[in-house]
Amino acid sequence: MSVLKTLGRLKRTVKKRLIFLFKNKEINFKDRLKLSYRLGLNNAIKAYIKDCLEVSEEGEQYFSIGHKQIFFRHSYEVKNEEKFINGITMVIHEMLFFPDFFHKKVKVHQGDIVLDVGAFMGLSSIHLSKHVGPEGFVYAIEPVIPDTLQKNLKANEVSNVKCLPFAVGEKKGDLEIEISDFIADSSITKREYTQEYYTQTKNVEVRTIDSLVKELGLDRVDYVKMDIEGAEELALRGAEGVLKEFKPKLSISSYHIDFENEPQHDKLVRLLKEYGYTLKEKRKSHIYAWWE
Repeated sequence: MSVLKTLGRLKRTVKKRLIFLFKNKEINFKDRLKLSYRLGLNNAIKAYIKDCLEVSEEGEQYFSIGHKQIFFRHSYEVKNEEKFINGITMVIHEMLFFPDFFHKKVKVHQGDIVLDVGAFMGLSSIHLSKHVGPEGFVYAIEPVIPDTLQKNLKANEVSNVKCLPFAVGEKKGDLEIEISDFIADSSITKREYTQEYYTQTKNVEVRTIDSLVKELGLDRVDYVKMDIEGAEELALRGAEGVLKEFKPKLSISSYHIDFENEPQHDKLVRLLKEYGYTLKEKRKSHIYAWWE
């Protein structure tokens, strides 16, 4: 059998498995995770994503998946192209196929005002924009690759998302942010274990979430998604006013090492309880929080 026929058969097999797994309404999220391992879907999905790589008329690479066009190139130096593509594939795999934004107590509704803190390429913002609908709005906070985010919003005709090109922290100011050539992920925390991982830097303006919300003139915030590579505690401390006044639901990645080079999950749990939140912890890697 020729290589092309073999690849074609593999692609059809993957497609059938994906349809079975994600179109079957009788399968809940937990069962999808279990089945994905049984069916060998994690690697299959990543292979499928890579097969969706295309080139635009302007000569720019993007992934065409479903109805989405996902641009990912940026202005930073990429030292290892294979590693970079693998990293982008991993992000798309997590964001599109296994998103963990919601919990039964932490959901987004039509008309909600959302903060996407650490929006990266914009996949999470695009996802959230569909949930808030035309009456809602998403503010995408992304200091490192806002141009890529904007390109994806335009390519996917998303009109209810605004990009805010700032970092967020405990206080306002200017900081040097570290950037990796893996997927252009970044952090303001200067952690010891990342010294070899982060190979580039950029000076960024830092705002607090409290100051941003005030500048935007928002009279409510309904939901906050946060994934900012170990700076989550700093951002939450700079959001105390918003959290206590508006009581937004929270979906926070908590598995990162923090600015003190320590695991941050338990610290975030204590802080959010001090603020008055009820929590659901997911394997010390994610926190869902809400007000009763």
